[in-house]
Amino acid sequence: MKTKTIEWFFDILRDDNQCILYSGNFNDDITDRVIQLAEHNIDLHHEKVKIKKRVSYLLAECFQNIIRHGKVEDADDQMKQETGFFMSRNSDSKYYITSGNLIGVEFVEKLEGQLNQVNNLNQEELKLLYRKVITEGEMSEKGGAGLGLIDMARKSGRKLVYKFQEFNDLYALFYNQIILDSEAESVKKEQGAHNIEFAIQMHNKMVANKIILMQRGDFSRDSIIPILNIMENNVMSAIENSYLMKEIFHIMVELLQNIGRHGYEFESEKEGIFALSRNGNEYAVSAGNYIQNEKVDEFNKLLLKINGMTSDELKEAYIELLRDGDVTENGGAGIGLIDIARIATEKFEFKFSKVDTLKSFFTITVKNKLK
Repeated sequence: MKTKTIEWFFDILRDDNQCILYSGNFNDDITDRVIQLAEHNIDLHHEKVKIKKRVSYLLAECFQNIIRHGKVEDADDQMKQETGFFMSRNSDSKYYITSGNLIGVEFVEKLEGQLNQVNNLNQEELKLLYRKVITEGEMSEKGGAGLGLIDMARKSGRKLVYKFQEFNDLYALFYNQIILDSEAESVKKEQGAHNIEFAIQMHNKMVANKIILMQRGDFSRDSIIPILNIMENNVMSAIENSYLMKEIFHIMVELLQNIGRHGYEFESEKEGIFALSRNGNEYAVSAGNYIQNEKVDEFNKLLLKINGMTSDELKEAYIELLRDGDVTENGGAGIGLIDIARIATEKFEFKFSKVDTLKSFFTITVKNKLK
């Protein structure tokens, strides 16, 4: 993935307090861990317990909805990888939960009828329908809405936003968006970066750049530890080769810690973005963050020096730093970068873009594949 791509995502999501995007196949392990990441970000923003419970419930129900309506046994792994999508955003005192998945074309008319049925009811009518469905069953043969759709509308207090897109003769892409207000305010139509078309644009961009997982938010030291724990224990297990998985995780640790060391701090947070992408058997870990302008020259020289080293020179420099303890300020960023340069299959791709008189935006991509 190019550094300009990570810049693009960071900029277009600039008003978000946090954002998680996932593109790929869905299974129980993956969905549980992505939900954990989303819940962790809710904790960081000290939301009320009631809001957290509602967001957590809607996240889980969103994934259940994918599993419920997204059974496409004939679809190959590549199709599932490119059509499964999830996005959780917190912006402008609202939570946006968007999912995308394949659905057989023969089910589109029925599902659209269920969605319209739910959207035509007020809260009291939804409550009555919910009780009726519990008592009489899902009413699937009569075309009635299922409990999941009814409950998402009840819990969010909003109409369900959806869109069907043609995929091929057998399948359509079904996108569903839930909006939850974290503060009491009047409901208004979502526009621009908050509508479902924006979510679809994010999905298309992820597929085009082979991105599996992306997160934008606070990457100060206390914030990255839970993220790394979740990634290590679960998400990284999607990489088939255990040796490669350990190397990719090691790269991720160093790049996220690098944000914690060098990131520009504002109101006790260090804004950043990281992404994991895959192109064939090659993985790329990308990260981006603000950095103080006064640090740019020294850091740029360090990266250029590392990129200019041969494998033997990297090994020698790494051993020398370990032996002499001659590490850079703020916890040894130099030795960490040298270490991941030793296992990377290509030179670092990096860029500094000046933002204002105080800070620049720094992006870096490190690639690795099974050797």
